[in-house]
Amino acid sequence: MLEFRDRIKSFYSENSTLIRIFLRFVCALVVYMGINHLIGYSGYLNNIIVLIVLALISAILPWNATVVIGIILIIVHCFALGTEVGIFAAALYIVMAVFYFRLCPNDAFALLLTPVAAIFHVEALIPVSLGLLRNPVSAVAAAFSVISWRFLYSVSQVVSVFKQDPDNSFMTVLQKMLSEIVENKALMVSLIAFVFVTLVVWAIRKLHTTYSWQIAIAAGSVLYIVAGMCGEVLMGVKVDIVLLLIGTAAAAGLAFVLEFFVYSVDYASTRYLEFQDDEYYYYIKAVPKKKSDYIKRREAEEDEEELYGEYYDEDE
Repeated sequence: MLEFRDRIKSFYSENSTLIRIFLRFVCALVVYMGINHLIGYSGYLNNIIVLIVLALISAILPWNATVVIGIILIIVHCFALGTEVGIFAAALYIVMAVFYFRLCPNDAFALLLTPVAAIFHVEALIPVSLGLLRNPVSAVAAAFSVISWRFLYSVSQVVSVFKQDPDNSFMTVLQKMLSEIVENKALMVSLIAFVFVTLVVWAIRKLHTTYSWQIAIAAGSVLYIVAGMCGEVLMGVKVDIVLLLIGTAAAAGLAFVLEFFVYSVDYASTRYLEFQDDEYYYYIKAVPKKKSDYIKRREAEEDEEELYGEYYDEDE
């Protein structure tokens, strides 16, 4: 497994530009298709050719370009459903975009992948990943990802049906949409779970203790399950407990895979160093990274080439 991981890393480093372009294209296409699947009310945008063109444009731009294009798609679809729906969506996403680009502009993957994770019922993977890879401010991105996903779901399931009633006026529809954000108990439960899981995972991951990353993943997963159960008991939110357990377990498994590729260390080979100067004593805990024999051989060859390369004669 270590050799497989190191070969993947080596392949990625050698072809990083092409791989990033391909990943941005696939991610953008999936996100745009997901938006159309949920709220595809605009006939002009509900076309696979248009989505492929937009995904190709996103592939050569930074990740945040996909976020911006996705927001524009959502707003246009909402305007196609109704003027009041579009106005509300525009106001909501402009406010979120201002805070997002100001506080956590490097957390685009949370906004982009939350709908995908929700479809496969592995939502817990998003806050756990943010806690492992990012910082406490990423809780803002976690909150926005939940609000965005729940808003799209409410538009497709509630607002679109409510809008079809001719007796509902402009202001009535706006009030209904506002209530779907402010009074939506499922949204509040998910919002609290995402924010707290992100913060708890980050706090545990930063501890100077053995297996802190693994403990953080386990604690975050358990906290997400507890939050879902508390939401059902205390707030009356309907939760499929079996699906919650299975989805969170799958999310934890994916988080452990992420940890294996990002932070795989050999705690069994930990070394403790001690030295001093005129003013301080220094105590250092050194934990080596796990390396495969493949990487060790490459490093040995590079060291040997660096030491003896200038005396090496190819003819000899």
